[in-house]
Amino acid sequence: MTKHPHIRTAITAAFGLTAALAWSPAVHAFYAGGGKDAAKGNDCLIGYNGIDESDVTVQGKKQFVSCTDCDPSCDLDGVNTPNNSCTIAVGVCINQPGVTGCTPPSGLTKASAKGKVKGVKGASGKINIDLSQLLQGSECSAFLNIDVPTKQKKKKKKKKKKNTVEDGMATVKLRASVKKNKAEGTKARKDTDRLTYLCIPRPAGEACPEVTTTSTTTSTTTSTLKPCGNGVIDAGEECDFNAELTGCATGDTCIPDCTCASNCAPPGSGDPTGVTFRTGVGTPQCGSTGFLPVEASSPFGGFLDATSCTCDTSADCVLPATCVAGHCTAGAPERIACTDDTDCAAGHVCEPYTIDLGLGCLYIGGGVSTVPGGATPDDAPSTFGVDLVCDGGDTLALGGGDTGDPKTCTLADGPSKYCANGNPGNGPDNACDSDADCRPNCADVVCHDGGANDGQPCDPNNTTFCAAGQCFGSCINGAPGSDGNGKCVTGNQCGTGSEGTEGVDGLICVPRPNCFFGPPLPVRNDALSTCVLNVFDNDASGVAYRAAGEVTVGYTLSSRVFFTSLSYTPAGSPRAEPCPRCVDGSGDPVPSGGSGTCSAGPNAGLACVGVGADATTQDCPPDGFFFLAPLSVTLDPLTTNTSTLPLGGMASSDGLFCPFQGNGGAFRVPAARLITMRGAAAAGGLDATEQPATLASAFCIPRTGSVVIDGAANLPGPGATTLGGTLQLNIP
Repeated sequence: MTKHPHIRTAITAAFGLTAALAWSPAVHAFYAGGGKDAAKGNDCLIGYNGIDESDVTVQGKKQFVSCTDCDPSCDLDGVNTPNNSCTIAVGVCINQPGVTGCTPPSGLTKASAKGKVKGVKGASGKINIDLSQLLQGSECSAFLNIDVPTKQKKKKKKKKKKNTVEDGMATVKLRASVKKNKAEGTKARKDTDRLTYLCIPRPAGEACPEVTTTSTTTSTTTSTLKPCGNGVIDAGEECDFNAELTGCATGDTCIPDCTCASNCAPPGSGDPTGVTFRTGVGTPQCGSTGFLPVEASSPFGGFLDATSCTCDTSADCVLPATCVAGHCTAGAPERIACTDDTDCAAGHVCEPYTIDLGLGCLYIGGGVSTVPGGATPDDAPSTFGVDLVCDGGDTLALGGGDTGDPKTCTLADGPSKYCANGNPGNGPDNACDSDADCRPNCADVVCHDGGANDGQPCDPNNTTFCAAGQCFGSCINGAPGSDGNGKCVTGNQCGTGSEGTEGVDGLICVPRPNCFFGPPLPVRNDALSTCVLNVFDNDASGVAYRAAGEVTVGYTLSSRVFFTSLSYTPAGSPRAEPCPRCVDGSGDPVPSGGSGTCSAGPNAGLACVGVGADATTQDCPPDGFFFLAPLSVTLDPLTTNTSTLPLGGMASSDGLFCPFQGNGGAFRVPAARLITMRGAAAAGGLDATEQPATLASAFCIPRTGSVVIDGAANLPGPGATTLGGTLQLNIP
């Protein structure tokens, strides 16, 4: 397949699974499919997302797009050696404008996208993308990954030739139709397309292409990974601490921000041994999804930059669309990324604008993310250890802080693993080595009808062997099951996502936490609410400058998502409470630092100490059977300075901020082209007292492999946060 960045996205799913996807009006490349329906003016009804016409090879009535094994621009399996398989992203768009000779209808009556992977038998070889939510307006699906294996062909012995490897293929057929409606004057229309995706074997001995990375600028479809620490002294760096020759003069030390410091030594008497950041109270309103109908309120921690058409109503942006703060944030491509006034509705202009982001909020996802911003907990301390004191004591090189308290330390998780979904695993304390050790969760499915086959393993669909409704098992991960008492027939009755995803490891068997970044984070979204446990996935590192009051740290969090919905929300509560809380005898949350008991979860009724206004605490974790998957969130840098995506603060031309991002924009604002998060240094410098400061980070989030999370948050995609609070030196 031709290298084109618009297909660099992924929602990982097993074949045979009907994908529940996030929908978007944004299109970066679209192939209408051609065929006989094109001549009838119907080619715009349905087509292939992420495919440009120049990518397609036509041979008679057959059409192909090709990808060579381990080419990272199109083979998304992440394997950098040939493995005789390509993971290819497939997406669908309907009712697309701009197709020659075709006027899109307002909606479709039916649409389907089905296919088959050649040589793969059974359900594993079937492709089925659910389009039931994709019928009205001009819409596009997120992408579904399909694994296309190459074909091993054996030669007959008499020819004395070696076996060969042939192209693998998967064919996806699209159908769309509009039913005739005399009353509305609608004519019957249909559009049928067929496209084959080829996986071409990598020639023997040929190396796989390397993933290109860059730290710039106008288009960010390539990586925006921080170069510091990559083993190369890049432009703007004095040194690189992982380079063979760091670049520093003899006697100087390359510290974690890739600058050279002098006279470095471990902390001595009177020197600080750590730096503690304690979160404070942020904005009372982070904004609703897409900042419509509710925008974030003051105080603010950052903003989105965009250039789009002004609007009075969503209709000015071409429906389906959104009009936020007088500007088109979603709608027709030319309205949300305009170049001049002629792109806009009559009486409206093309102009730059900003959308404010709340202080103390966490925002995640691309242009069609359905996850609203969540308020981060206040009064939560994290301590970073001082490894070196340099430059006469002004410069501090920071590392992971070992405080002895999992609520405040900043060290990596593991090395041992456990089943986060509550499954007993294969050893003590839910131990596991891989996801396979954490399933099935529905066990001992046997007949309970009292007949001849009572107690025997059974198939719920075989009512001849066992009476209807009497073939069932029990959830061994503590889930309530279908009847509230653990009854189950399949694993999905023991928790959404609790079985993980076949073929994807690391979703439910995860490293044991050693240190947490704050208490559990409630992400309130009504019935879609989640509780997130942020676990340090590596040791923190960074630099502090005492006189300037500046701190920059970096680390990766394993943000573990529990889909609790409204399960922990008390009756009559005005808002969702997706995390268990520390409450008093009346069921009210205790003040920060106050003692109480856990309201729910596996520690319900046990003693706890609340943290912040939400009174969540690591003393009161959510039940394991609610576990979905971990998000990898790299806060690097998390800084008192300004952090932007793209790096360098130059706007993206297409809104693709992160590697393999599929939908342009950020936080359900497809028009977003620049994310700016503003930190603030401790004005009086760093000392043994708490000094007000703000840490900021704009970062990228890769796909998780969970269809539910990747679809809802539109991942891969950007993330951003600002944390107001205080900085303090720990001086013995």
